[in-house]
Amino acid sequence: MKILVCTDGSDHSTRAVRWAAQFAKNYSSELMILNVVKNIVKTDGEIAWFKEEDEEGNRILSEAKLLVEKEFQGVKVTLRLAGGDADKVTVELAENEKLDLIVMGSRGLGQFKRLLLGSISQKVSTHAPCPVTIVR
Repeated sequence: MKILVCTDGSDHSTRAVRWAAQFAKNYSSELMILNVVKNIVKTDGEIAWFKEEDEEGNRILSEAKLLVEKEFQGVKVTLRLAGGDADKVTVELAENEKLDLIVMGSRGLGQFKRLLLGSISQKVSTHAPCPVTIVR
């Protein structure tokens, strides 16, 4: 079984990481941890993101991986940093990787720092090709 958990470093997403890691451990599953940074479209049409966002995304992923390794030993973890709209990236990743479950926090920091609480998890649960668990 392949499980994806999305994290933005918020308390809700950290609870989701813990829940997903426990589930992965209980069912001897693989756990992929995803952080999505917002794409920036440059004037020449090229898509990129800022170095600071890349560093922050990698920091969030590293902290999540350390948490899983410390509290849920034996769970195989892979990390994924992606750019784009969080809901679209998550659904596409689930489709491409043939994931069995997506786990998300009920709310997070969001791509615009708390713009709409829960909007990403709502969109993912509506369009995902697999079950979605929302952790409070």
